[in-house]
Amino acid sequence: MIDPASKQRMLGFDYVFVNGATVPGVSDDGVDFSMNAETLRHLAAPESVGVWRIQNSANKSIQDNSKALLASLSAMVAKNNRRLVLIGHSKGAAEIMALAVQNSGWFEQNVAASFLIEAAFGTPLADFLVGKGCQLDREFSLGQRIAVRIMRNAFDKKLNLRCNAGVQSLTTGSQKEFWHELQRSQAQNVAAISNRIYYIRGSIACSQCYSSDLKLTRKYLTAYYDNQNDGVIRLADQKLPWIGVELMHLPADHYDLSSKQTSRSIVMREALFTAIFLAMGRSEGE
Repeated sequence: MIDPASKQRMLGFDYVFVNGATVPGVSDDGVDFSMNAETLRHLAAPESVGVWRIQNSANKSIQDNSKALLASLSAMVAKNNRRLVLIGHSKGAAEIMALAVQNSGWFEQNVAASFLIEAAFGTPLADFLVGKGCQLDREFSLGQRIAVRIMRNAFDKKLNLRCNAGVQSLTTGSQKEFWHELQRSQAQNVAAISNRIYYIRGSIACSQCYSSDLKLTRKYLTAYYDNQNDGVIRLADQKLPWIGVELMHLPADHYDLSSKQTSRSIVMREALFTAIFLAMGRSEGE
């Protein structure tokens, strides 16, 4: 439960959800935004508090989307004159981080806290989609290999994978280079904002994945890379070691907290937002 004093402290902010990549008909990250907003308001924030959603382009890189995000959030602050609480998922979480690190002064002044849910700081799945990752072998049955090929072709039809800046920016090599350069160039600027960045990481067993597609992608990551993953992102790739604080680790797949309405997602969504509000109350009270 959230105590009345903590609830009262939460009323002075605008809450902004920054969704990950959405590919209509293929990957619908964030379509259940209304459930996240409903849970948030139910736990602490009345209707009068601003709850917003930003959906950046799946076709643009993390860097380009972070610039568009800064423009949108700056306009929101100028209009409403309230500090922000940012809640990002997957690629959207990485875009929040890119904004924060490259605009630490603005972030410190205008953002009370940010919560990065299953952040996409690179994934071998992006390597596979652009033809650079491990190729399927007999770890996968013929039927599974056909299903993966169909899935990849669906993404390629929508996104033109080899030329898509959004997918390219999620490859492990691109992400490693991008964040290494930002750490080098911005190291002196991030200390003041590090305690306003919280990670919520997720991983799950294959048997607990509801989606047949996620069972396949989780098996791919497990077979060739790392058993600890959420079906899309490895656990180790959901956090940058040089900035931020880990808030919680949930037994969740990649879409439990963004676009599902199952008994498991309902419980975890409430646990997530309770933790967010408690963290907010603690940071505001310090």
